[in-house]
Amino acid sequence: VIDSQNKLRKKNAEMNILYSSVKEISSTLDPSKIYEKIFKVVTKLIPCDGLTISSYDNQNDIIKCNAAWLNLSKLDASKFPELQLDKTGNGIQSKVILSGKSIIVNNFDEYAKNKSVIFIFKDSSIKKKLKKTDKINRSALVVPIILNRTVIGVFQVLSYVKNAYKQEHLQTLEAFSAELSA
Repeated sequence: VIDSQNKLRKKNAEMNILYSSVKEISSTLDPSKIYEKIFKVVTKLIPCDGLTISSYDNQNDIIKCNAAWLNLSKLDASKFPELQLDKTGNGIQSKVILSGKSIIVNNFDEYAKNKSVIFIFKDSSIKKKLKKTDKINRSALVVPIILNRTVIGVFQVLSYVKNAYKQEHLQTLEAFSAELSA
C-alpha cells in the first residue's frame, strides 16, 4: 500500500510539473525559450544525457534538428544536417514519424545494427562510424510531436546507460508531448 501511495504521489508531482510547465511555455512565442523550458522539464522528470527536438516538414520529407543538448550543454543545432525521411522506417526518427508511435530503445548497439544511424557528439560533430573509444548513447526514448493528428516533429531523450528507460518514462514524455501540442 505504501509503495502504491508513493507511486501515486510521484505521478501527481510529475503531472503538476508538466501542467505548470506547459502553461509557462504557452506564454511565449520565442522558440529558443520554448526549447530551453522543454529541456529543463525533461531533465527534471526523466534520466537525460541528451535531448534533441526535431521538426518534420511533410511537404519535403525533411527532418530538421531545432534544438539539442548533450551532457547538459546546448549544442549548435544549425550544424546538424537536415535528414531525408527514410520511407522504409530504417532511421529511428523516420520510424516514429511514419508510425506516429513512440519507441523505447534500451540497447542502442543492438538496435543500430543494419540501421541508418548518425551519432552526434558534444562538439556538434557527427559520425556515421564509431571508434571503440567513442562514448555513445545506449538508450533512447523517441516520441512523436503530433498536432491535429499529424506528426510535426520528434523528441529524442538519450542516456549513456543501457536499459535506462521504463514504460513510465515513455508515458511521461508522451504526456508532455501531448500537452505541448494541445
